[in-house]
Amino acid sequence: MIISALTQTPVTGTGIINIQGRLFGGYKLNTDGTNIGTLIIRSGSSVGNVLINTKTAIGEHVVQPMRCDGAVYYSVSGVNVDLMIFEAIRETV
Repeated sequence: MIISALTQTPVTGTGIINIQGRLFGGYKLNTDGTNIGTLIIRSGSSVGNVLINTKTAIGEHVVQPMRCDGAVYYSVSGVNVDLMIFEAIRETV
């Protein structure tokens, strides 16, 4: 399995990102080390099943492939906080 970035640059706020292979691969939540960042990732839409719900001041980098409904909705908030989102790609031989 290969993990590939879906966001070429860090994102903030809310949005939806399509995932072709339907496998959410993980995220990197960047913070300034002082302020708390809040992240919610849902499958498919803003009312989809919650995949990730976390708060941290020190940042997190999690690689954890999970099935999703072809897209993920993200909501990231906090002062000096941003997010990178990854997809998991099944490697074919």
